[in-house]
Parts: sequence; structure tokens; C-alpha cells
Amino acid sequence: MSTLSEGTDAASTQHLQQQKEDQEPLIGQQPGYRTSEDEDITAPASTSESVWQKAFLLIWDSGLACIAVASLCSSIGALCIKLLDGRIPVFEIVMVRSTISWAVTDALGRAQHITPLYGSRKRYPILALRGTMGAIAMALYYEAFERLMLSEAMTLYFIYPAITVVMAWLVHGEAATWVSAAGCGISLLGVAFIARPPFLFGGAVQYGVQHWLGVASAFGSAFSAAAAMVAVRAIKQSEASLTVALWFHSLAVVGAILPLSLGYPSPPVLPTFKEWVPLLAIAACSCVTQVCLNRGFQLEVAAKASAVNYTQVS
Repeated sequence: MSTLSEGTDAASTQHLQQQKEDQEPLIGQQPGYRTSEDEDITAPASTSESVWQKAFLLIWDSGLACIAVASLCSSIGALCIKLLDGRIPVFEIVMVRSTISWAVTDALGRAQHITPLYGSRKRYPILALRGTMGAIAMALYYEAFERLMLSEAMTLYFIYPAITVVMAWLVHGEAATWVSAAGCGISLLGVAFIARPPFLFGGAVQYGVQHWLGVASAFGSAFSAAAAMVAVRAIKQSEASLTVALWFHSLAVVGAILPLSLGYPSPPVLPTFKEWVPLLAIAACSCVTQVCLNRGFQLEVAAKASAVNYTQVS
């Protein structure tokens, strides 16, 4: 009887260990992947590790929290773009940011054993659409910041959450509640009053060709960003958020090669040490922003996610 009991216990332990090995990695997981069996066979972690892990899971399993983190990082990135003071060309910024972000995201995906790393072949079209629209939105976003005041560029760009709600309704049938719609409208007014762009509140601004190119870039970026988020809603949780981010970074690098090689809008320059600091900060913010933004829109409907995304005010 004792031998039988010991054999049963050994088989049970082996089964639990196999379950743990077969689980998806943390960042590629769906919510609710933790089990009580995992806790039984995992060695006790230190108190600090346990606190950090719980804090991470609290954010990771909440779509709204992920979007709030993405918004904060995106705001920091926007500030760093202005710190570069326009000396480094737009597509050089895109190339540096996207190359570093791609390398880090790829390494994280491999460390988490996400397979296939670039997603299922049948989802390549929608993943490519999300990556392409995101890359276009980013390039135009930087163009707008180069040509407009920060407050004006941010206000124009931030029509994109409202556009996302409309697109999601038209494409996916995600009807916004009156509360969500009112929240988007009030938040948009709040952004305008905080940023106080000259075209709404007056001010000494030269409305020349450069200004209107900046306005067109901001609007184009808003529509492209909305299309990218609607694509994420189509993907939902069928692919890991790291996989979705990899497509974005990869296509952003590809898209920056031609204009950068042609010297558009100006030839590339060698960044100084002081310029490398904001460049690296932009890349770091990009890594966090893309993963968290994808995760947030995978978990939440577009209306609710877009309303929270209005917290991104620089």
C-alpha cells in the first residue's frame, strides 16, 4: 500500500511539472493562466519578488491599466521628441526607435518561448495591416511634432480615439454606450482646454505651408492610428501582444529605409551624446507603449479603451 501511494504521488508530481512546462509564457498568456497547482510546485519567492509579480499581473490582466501605462509612456516619448529640437530627421528617429524596439521585443518573445513568434500564417494579413497602419501613424505623428507646436499637434492627433470608436462600430459592430461616447467627447474638450492650441484659442502663429503640412500629418496620423487599433480589435487575444508589436516595429523599420536613404526630409546626422539620451528614451517608451497598448485593446472594447487613452496629454 505504501509503495502504491508513493508511486501515485510521484506520478502526480510529474504530471503537475509537465503542466507547468506546457504553459504559455507570461507576456503571451491569456488572462487566468495561473493555477493553484503552479503555486504548489513553485519554490517560494522572496517578498519583494512576490509584490512585483502581483503588481505586474494586476496591470497585465486589466486592459484599462495597460492603456493607462501606454499613455504615460507615449507622453514621455512625445516630450523626448521635442527635446531633440528638430535636428535629427523624422525617419532617422523612426529607424533608431524601431530598430531598438524590434530587437528588445524579439528578445523578449524568444525568452518567453512564444511560438510562432510572428503569429499564425492565417493572421498575417491582419497583423501586417496593424503594423503598416501603426508605422504610418508613427511617421506622420513625428512629422506633425516637427512642424507644429506641441499643444496643437497633440490636440489634432487626439481625435484618433473618437475615430477609433466610430471605426470599431462600422467594422466590428462595437456600439459605444452613451457613457463611453460622452466620456470621449468630454475628454477631447479637456485635451483642447489643457493644450490650448492657437488655432482654437488664438495666438501668434504663422499659418504657412509648413503649418498646414503639419495639420495634414496630424490628421493622417490620427486616422492611421485608429485603423491600427481597429485591427487589434480584430486580432483580439488570438496572438500575443508581443507578436503584434513585432509586426509594428518590423514594418516601421522597413518603411523608414527608403526615405532615410533618399535624405527625406533631410539627410541623416550622427546624434551627439546628449541626443542619444532622448533617442534611447523614445525607444524604451516605444517598447512599453506598443505591448501595453496592444494588450489593452485586446482586452477592452474600443470605446472604453479609447476613453482611457485620452489620459495621454503632454
